[in-house]
Amino acid sequence: MPLAFVSPNDRIDWYAGAATTIVGIVPLLIAPLDVIADSRALRAEMAAWPQKADLCPLLASAEAKLVRDAKNQADGRRWWYHVVNVALNAGVGLFLGLGYDHWLAGGFNAVTGAAIGEAIIFTQPTSSIDDLAAYRAGSLGVPRTAGLVYSAAF
Repeated sequence: MPLAFVSPNDRIDWYAGAATTIVGIVPLLIAPLDVIADSRALRAEMAAWPQKADLCPLLASAEAKLVRDAKNQADGRRWWYHVVNVALNAGVGLFLGLGYDHWLAGGFNAVTGAAIGEAIIFTQPTSSIDDLAAYRAGSLGVPRTAGLVYSAAF
């Protein structure tokens, strides 16, 4: 544990950093993207679907899941997530600076925390958004890049 090697006066910096890390990671663990559960559910529906049954209800279920997943992925990048991220990390910086006169640690926590938060927001998957747009546009064929990769292999 690194806190054993940190002076008691500086431990608050580590506690604040750990707390903001938990605030940033826990939502990813307790509320994963809908596409994960929807993918499993759709695969189970497809596997259980009678072979000669009408596919319209299965298609409707798949379409509803795609719309839901695209909305969920778009919601994960809304402007207010960026505002909350920057405000939370600025608050941690001010907490350390004003409360403990640890301006260097506060600034470091604010800047790095905001940068990591933005990286988390910007690297969340968004493929369902593109898939929904392609589906609505009627682009149902194999993507060109997939064909090029396939043909290049032979």
